[in-house]
Order: sequence, then structure tokens, then C-alpha cells
Amino acid sequence: MNVKKIVSLLVLGILCLSLFPKGVSADLGISPPYIRNAGLAPGSVFEQTIYVIRSESEEDLEAKVEFNVPGADG
Repeated sequence: MNVKKIVSLLVLGILCLSLFPKGVSADLGISPPYIRNAGLAPGSVFEQTIYVIRSESEEDLEAKVEFNVPGADG
């Protein structure tokens, strides 16, 4: 391949990337990113506040949280 073809392909690639906008991206995260408590005994209670963070938050959304912890009913 000669240099002219390589430059043409490079320009065409950059042009295609700039003409077709990136899709909508909304990031979602939680803070803190982990839940750790190694000192829990049976029957004890552990509470921790977890913040759900969105990058684009123009409107309120509803969140559903499900836990899969055997023996932690209720």
C-alpha cells in the first residue's frame, strides 16, 4: 500500500467517526463500591448507606434493590 492510500483511509476513518455521533451514554455507579464487615455474628444488625450515582440526572428514576443472601430473610 502506498502512502496516498493510507492517508486516504485514515482521513475517511476520522471523517466517519466524526459524522456518526456516539450513542447515548448514562453512567451508573454506587458509592462505596463494596460492603465489608467481617465481624458480624448471627443475629447482629449491620446498616450502611449506599449512594446510587448517575451521570445524567435530569429526572428522578425508581430503583429496585434485590439481595441474594441466604438466611437473611426480612
